[in-house]
Amino acid sequence: MLPTHDNANNLKKLHPTEFYDALSALQNEIDQREIVDQQLHEAEERYRIIFEQAMDAIVLMDPSSAAFLQFNSQACHQLGYTPEEFGRMNLFDIDVQENRVQLADHINRLLAHGSERFETIQKTKSGELRNILVSARPILLSGNKFLLAFFHDYTERKQMENDLRAAVIRLEKHSQAKSEFIANVSHELRTPITSMMYGVRNLLKGFAGPLPDHAIRYLKLFDTECQRLVTTINDILDLGKLDNQSLVLSPITAPVGHLISRCIATFHPQAEAARISIKMRCDPSCLFIHCDVGMIQRVLHNILGNAIKFTPGGGAILVEVAPDPSLEHFARITVTDTGIGIPPEAMTHITERYFKASNQSSGSGLGLAISKDIIILHGGTLIITSPPPNQTKGTAVSISLPLAEPPTILVADNDVSIQTLLRQHLTSQGYRVISAESGQEAILMTEAHHPDLVLLDLIMEDIHGTTVILALKSLHTIPYTPIIAVTGATLDEATTEVLTRFSIPTVAKPWDTGELMNIIETALLGLTAFQTTQPKGTRP
Repeated sequence: MLPTHDNANNLKKLHPTEFYDALSALQNEIDQREIVDQQLHEAEERYRIIFEQAMDAIVLMDPSSAAFLQFNSQACHQLGYTPEEFGRMNLFDIDVQENRVQLADHINRLLAHGSERFETIQKTKSGELRNILVSARPILLSGNKFLLAFFHDYTERKQMENDLRAAVIRLEKHSQAKSEFIANVSHELRTPITSMMYGVRNLLKGFAGPLPDHAIRYLKLFDTECQRLVTTINDILDLGKLDNQSLVLSPITAPVGHLISRCIATFHPQAEAARISIKMRCDPSCLFIHCDVGMIQRVLHNILGNAIKFTPGGGAILVEVAPDPSLEHFARITVTDTGIGIPPEAMTHITERYFKASNQSSGSGLGLAISKDIIILHGGTLIITSPPPNQTKGTAVSISLPLAEPPTILVADNDVSIQTLLRQHLTSQGYRVISAESGQEAILMTEAHHPDLVLLDLIMEDIHGTTVILALKSLHTIPYTPIIAVTGATLDEATTEVLTRFSIPTVAKPWDTGELMNIIETALLGLTAFQTTQPKGTRP
């Protein structure tokens, strides 16, 4: 504070020391004021520079009319107006006509709720339309309310997003067209290859008469190669289903030993040609698994095919089934080979799609990737170890699948002694057995208990077995329950027609126990439709 006239007179009365102290304090106060003024000026200059150099338009508006009271140069530059022109405008003048009702709603919400963020379209002086993101909020200045708004022009980004979206749509259409083309081609390829497989297998069964050993050997190799092609085609088809999440499992209770034995049998010709032994060990506590049989057969074909491909001549493959030590109520199927193994640098990528290790010269790179996806869909795991424990080379591939309760088999036979024999044998193999002594009882028992398989004697005291079959197939609750017919030596034409229509396998009395179990387990797997081959003309 500067001294007044009275203060000046008082200063004259002060002792010189006191006078100089007071004068020094006054000077300090003046200096401090100058420093504060300088700081305020510098702060004002900084905020002015920030305000003017901001990349977005900044506008201070009247809350009642949305008129522009203050604005930076970017606000004028963004829309192409001079400062004089822009100062005579309001928010409604620069917004497109179609958005003005929505713009009024945004301002009302802004005044009511304190802030608002919305997208709009503003028109430049030249008529060009720009996409603008508005962020606004009310502020108080000297006791008066104003609206502070930031206009961010994202027209170029919006155009890039639209272009990218259009590109994605084009890519999706292209991908869909490619997938449909691949699926169509795959189906077209699978049909003739499957026909060739059936033809080869019929030749191997002797339909064209006896064949020399070297012809049989070539046919077996041809069958194996056809199976490999079918597996590759199925991999391609399933890849599309996995991508669009349309691959659906149809799990059943399956005898694990029989399932694996069938898969191994497919590779015997190939293994013999390569001088590779294949052995199997199955823990007696792992009799049945819950799985989609066709899918698990595909997985096993992939794993066994790789094991044979990368195992040199004279090597060995062991397939083991045992309880999974890390998953309760799961079985672990492990395929261990003595082959060349997997390079360490490839282990983390070996189940990725299209990946092929450095020691792979062929294949699509899909087998293990799709196999892993299939096992995950089953709720299991797929683990690859190379080399396996206690080996210096080779690979072990383990898959885990849920164990299942034993299937229930209905034995329908009016001969109690035969019922007893069948019950004893089937229970010794782990199956549950229920019995029926007449055709009517067989129908009622099937409807009530829904067995997994019906073993039906065609000659019953009350009604013929074909009548039972027709009745069972008409039940909507069990249309796909497999039936095996127990017959005499021959079948008449009517009986043969019924059995053929429903693809019902037959077993003749007296049966071979091994053959009977093979037919039962194959029927449970649902992999082969057996047809009767008995001559027509007489009743059993």
